[in-house]
Formats: sequence, C-alpha cells, structure tokens
Amino acid sequence: MSIFERLTKIDRRIIYFVLGLAILLPLLKPWGIPVNVMDRSRDLFTFIEDSTRGRAVMISFDYDPQVMPEVHPMAYALVHHLFALRRKVIGLCLNVQGTGMAVDVFNRIAAEYNERARSREDSIIYGRDYVFLGWKSGYVAVILGMGESIKGVYPKDYYGNPIDELEVMEGIKNYRQIGLCISLSGAAFPDTWVAYAGSRYGLRVGAGVTAVMGASYYPYLQTRQLVGMLAGLKGAAEYETLLDEHNIPIKKKTAAPGMDAQNLAHLVMIVFIVIGNIGYFYLRRR
Repeated sequence: MSIFERLTKIDRRIIYFVLGLAILLPLLKPWGIPVNVMDRSRDLFTFIEDSTRGRAVMISFDYDPQVMPEVHPMAYALVHHLFALRRKVIGLCLNVQGTGMAVDVFNRIAAEYNERARSREDSIIYGRDYVFLGWKSGYVAVILGMGESIKGVYPKDYYGNPIDELEVMEGIKNYRQIGLCISLSGAAFPDTWVAYAGSRYGLRVGAGVTAVMGASYYPYLQTRQLVGMLAGLKGAAEYETLLDEHNIPIKKKTAAPGMDAQNLAHLVMIVFIVIGNIGYFYLRRR
C-alpha cells in the first residue's frame, strides 16, 4: 500500500484520538491564542464604562443549561466588569431555568472578590452591591410593569427580602434609574426587551446571544436599538480580552480556553481534510 493510499484510509479512531487531544489539551493548559475583538463587543464594554456611571445596570439571565457553554462565560465576564466598576447590579430572569445560572454567577464572583477584599468597603455584599430578583411568569407583563415600578412587580427578591429594605435599591423606582439592561439569552428575549423596555421606556439594551443567533441582531446594532452585543463563545472571549486590556483580572477564565480548544480542533479537522484530499486526487490521477 502506497503512502497516498494510506492517506485515504486513516483509521477513524486515530482521527478521533487526535481531535480529542486537540480539544482537551488547551482546556487543561490554555494556549492564549489571540482573540480579535469585534466592534459589537467593544461597544458594549465602552457603554458600560462610560454611560452607566451613577446608575444601576440590570442583567436578565434569560438562558438555560442548553446554551450554558456559550452564554454562561458572558455572564461571568460581564458581572466581573460591573463589580470591578462598583456599579449597582440588578439581576432577574425571564426564563425560569435562568435562576440557577444567575445564582451560580453571582455567588462565584462575589466569593472571588471577597477572597481578596481587605475591608468591608472592598467586599461585594448582597443587598448593598447587587440583588437578584428571581423569576416571574408572563415576561411581557414583567418588562412593562418594571417600567412603572420595579417594586410593584418584585416586592421581594429571590430570597424573600423586601426590596425596599435593600440598600442597593435605594433611589431606584423604575427604568429611569437603570443605565442599561443586558439580556443574556438563547432565545428571542433581547427582541422583547428592545420592543417593550427600549421602545416604550427608552431603556438602553445590550445583548449576549449564541453564535447562531448573532447575525439576526445586526439590524438592531445598526439602528442603535442595541448598544452592543456578545455573540457566542467568541464574544465572551472578546470580553475577557477587553477586561485584560483594562487590568481587570479574572481568577479563572472560561471563554478563552474554550476558544483555544475550538480553534485547534478546527485546525486539526482542516489538516485531515487536506490530507484525505491529497491522497484521493493522487489516486484518481493514476
């Protein structure tokens, strides 16, 4: 059997083994492959930095475990950024399965900040720096209701605390005190936020969506109905890169190692496709 015949008959177990290594190794030890930051991600970052001073930021965890690999790293990076800037953060869910996602993100990041805090002022404290309102059914009614009164829709937070007793909610009545709402979603929830909170109440909206959804939101970006957007795992990795550029450390990145694995896996597949085609066309010429 010639070398070219061997190229067309590589055992599939070898292919799967090499592909598995290509995915596993960067996850165990990230390679740090550079990530090109798109304008849509930088716009969201810049808006948070420049246009939310003195105002609270709302994050709507509108995703479920099915899209967790893509969207959860976005939530992690965004909340890190907001805590670093000492913005008041209000979390809620329009998707009931998002409650677990939100609790995980807030608990993990608050714990990281509090590990290195030297005083109470340096700490991230629930009720003072952030609040999680939880989930309510009827998401259109929830969005419209909060435009009039957040307390009217959520008299208590996820843990049963009256929200008017929480320091973080002092002075916050409705969307007029909210600088930005970010909808993290694997479905069409960003459309709903734009249509009802953005168009009716003037709330600025950003989005974090899966990669396959990204293209459908470019018209929203072009018309400035979205201030910015993170799309897929790459969007999350771009945001981590922006945090690095601004000296905001993340204890354990999740998106960048995932992109290393994804890029290397794609490269391995391309190499095997090229090898197979070399063997095929050589044998065909004979």
